[in-house]
Amino acid sequence: MTLNFIHGRPACGKDTQVDMLTRTIPHSAKVSGVYRSAFTQKGQYAKYHEVVAPYIKPIGQGIDIPGKVVADIFEGIILDNKKRGIDTLFICGLPRTVDHKRAIDVFLETYHELNSKHIYLAAGENRSLLQATIRLKVDSKNGGGRIDDSVELMRARLARYRKDTLPMLKEIEQEGKLNIIRADCSIEEIHSRLKELLLPQSISPESLSFNIQSRK
Repeated sequence: MTLNFIHGRPACGKDTQVDMLTRTIPHSAKVSGVYRSAFTQKGQYAKYHEVVAPYIKPIGQGIDIPGKVVADIFEGIILDNKKRGIDTLFICGLPRTVDHKRAIDVFLETYHELNSKHIYLAAGENRSLLQATIRLKVDSKNGGGRIDDSVELMRARLARYRKDTLPMLKEIEQEGKLNIIRADCSIEEIHSRLKELLLPQSISPESLSFNIQSRK
């Protein structure tokens, strides 16, 4: 099984991109909202994972979950998807801290048949705030919407991202394992760049020729 960890700031388009990829790649699946409800009013993420309950904090304060707990949840997800015949798994927004990452690394060392890749969708905070505002308006019109997409809570989420997640990404980068994709462009452009990384055989000769000329 191949594991693709998709990282990026809140509202950078992780789920949108993975939904597009799972429609392209056979026997693939997405994992999102792993240990939190995403604060939706209803739906599949409307409640917390049972082992996360002891760590729940008021909305806006985040959830500090030990790496071992995250790794245990992660192991269950992997085993469940292997039983389903999934060959390629996309994990959105996990791990989130250095502690999470190191605990998952320990788990991966015991499963040599698992291949993993870390992909960072790089987009600035202003873009995340804009996308969250747009998403909240659209979802609210449809009777849904994430409470934590409000400007106040998004700023809190971005602050936690700077504090907890950026150091983790730096560690992955220092290990030479971080693939960075610019995500300050259109959905189609981001998707094309992801396909070039994950499905190199899908690159057209014209695109390859262009890339070669661009490097000269």
